Amino acid sequence: MSRKLSLSQGRSLRDIVDNPALPIVLGHMQPRTLARLIDRIGLHDAAELMALVPTRNLLRALDEAVWKSSGPGVSQVFDPTEFVHWLEVWADVGESFIASRLAAINDEYLAMCLSSVLLVDSGSRNGFGDDMSDVPLDDQSHEGEYTQSPNSDCHAIYGHFLLRPAFADDWEIIKAALDALWRHAPDRLLHLLGTLVSSESMLTSERRRNSLNLDVAFERERYRERRGYVSPAGARAFLVSTSIAATDVLLEMSAYDNETLRFLSGLENDDASCHPIDEVLPTDGTDDEWRQTQDQVNGLESTPPPEEQIMSLSRLLESEAIVEPRRFESLPSAKQDQGRSGLATLLNRLEAENQQAFQQRTRELAYLATVLMAGSSLEGESFTGGEARDAALATCNLGLEYLQSKNLQLRLDREPELIRLFSIGWRLLGTLRGRVIESMKASLMDAEAAQPRKISPWLRNETQIGIRDLQSAVEQQRFADARDAATFLSIVFDATACQEIAFLLDHLPHFASQPRWIGSIADFDQVGALLADLSKK
Repeated sequence: MSRKLSLSQGRSLRDIVDNPALPIVLGHMQPRTLARLIDRIGLHDAAELMALVPTRNLLRALDEAVWKSSGPGVSQVFDPTEFVHWLEVWADVGESFIASRLAAINDEYLAMCLSSVLLVDSGSRNGFGDDMSDVPLDDQSHEGEYTQSPNSDCHAIYGHFLLRPAFADDWEIIKAALDALWRHAPDRLLHLLGTLVSSESMLTSERRRNSLNLDVAFERERYRERRGYVSPAGARAFLVSTSIAATDVLLEMSAYDNETLRFLSGLENDDASCHPIDEVLPTDGTDDEWRQTQDQVNGLESTPPPEEQIMSLSRLLESEAIVEPRRFESLPSAKQDQGRSGLATLLNRLEAENQQAFQQRTRELAYLATVLMAGSSLEGESFTGGEARDAALATCNLGLEYLQSKNLQLRLDREPELIRLFSIGWRLLGTLRGRVIESMKASLMDAEAAQPRKISPWLRNETQIGIRDLQSAVEQQRFADARDAATFLSIVFDATACQEIAFLLDHLPHFASQPRWIGSIADFDQVGALLADLSKK
């Protein structure tokens, strides 16, 4: 690439951009990895990089970038500001480039994007100044022309459609994209604008925008689920239903719950289905030949670079945490697992004795790990693949030991055994937060009885308020606030114990170090020892 990154970028990022293997690797890079690379480099610095990426890969990276979540376990929403930023960079690459990329987006998807940044009216002058009356909408010389008047917002006319930006500051960028489509794919643009006119769709602009957004969001989640990604809504549904289920019901579970069955039944082993952003059927008109020509022109060189250059680039991508994390292994290695999990030993034995059953259990474990990644958090951050796998396995092992303590039969060769074990473990872990609250209440009463003069009325009042705040935060699943409340209570309880107990108040309770998962009855009982230390102060 000829353009250098800004001086503020790290040396390793510049090495990535200058690596001769990058153009070929870009053609095979996962969309999430590509979106992460573009984000790390910076959108405007990545303009020339985007020009090297095959159209389908670039559009899928765009999809990864413009759908964002406000936090772990929260569903993604479309970000129109990010979409406009990408349009600005594509416009910098060139008019033909932005037109061809937009023309390759599925109709419904592109309509959703445009509806988020545009207001479309079919030849109406509503909301415009009186001085627009002399603009003949059927005059072809005015099509695509930028016009302004003292009494109106920015607007332009394409065919018989009158367009305004949702936000005036974005107008120049949006209009550059519209002009590019108008010159290179006018039939496509008119078709899209026709779908956005409220009078033709029988919906108001806002309702039409919401409808398109919901439709695309649904298709994205369905596409991702078929490839092993649990949606945040699906993950939360599974975890909440498990949390409120009676332990006896979970112990007797003999079939998948509805959410798990729906997800596992929908998994695909190939990539045959189309991504929601991909254009499925070309629209009618003369634009199709032009789009095919652009795809051929923008193809990458086919000569592979030397292997050492590819390996060097891979190491750079890994060092910058840009490369897409590998799918977590189903089980830890034997060395990692030694002496820690009886369940892993049983699974390794199952692999040798019943390969089909083992494969189904690994699918269940992968699903459970993905549930944690999509619907839970670790101290306010998303789980990594490795953390989620280890946490899921530890929770299953806790369920196994509880099952064995009740002298109930383990059916590891049948469904839904890991789902059952995880559900039991998750249910047990969910009781720990209540134990913490009750122990703090009891410890306060014990302290008042043992040393009534040491605890002043002010300190007693502050502690009672702190415990109420803790209970409220737990009930509302504000786990960061719950941890802060536990730390605050060190004003009367042992400070070290409060700091360690704070980690039990996370969405998935755990011990402090590394973290260390609660994966056995012994670990579960260790919580009692921590709670007993509260009154040592």
